[in-house]
Amino acid sequence: MIDWVLTLPRATWRQRLWALLWLVLVCFNFAQEWNNLHADLAIARWVAWAMVVGTIFFTPVSLLVLVSNRAPRWFGFRSGSLTKTLPQIHAEIRHEHAERERNSRRF
Repeated sequence: MIDWVLTLPRATWRQRLWALLWLVLVCFNFAQEWNNLHADLAIARWVAWAMVVGTIFFTPVSLLVLVSNRAPRWFGFRSGSLTKTLPQIHAEIRHEHAERERNSRRF
């Protein structure tokens, strides 16, 4: 398990901030919905159980980011992926096409 955590990339400060905000939001909502787990209204029960399931899934990821300073690759945006200009995107596409041509069987 520790080997897997150490292979993850380091979390940026933005990822840590989002993990903290997400953890606070999930815990706050969990505390609000806890009373509705045994409510008579079916939709209130459904929302409360959905919150319990969300807490179970999202809390470990947030704690992983906050405690170990490592983030799974799917957590957050890759750095620079939203700040690329159109010429940079076209250059990357040309590079990928050229690499594909070099690796093809066509001469």
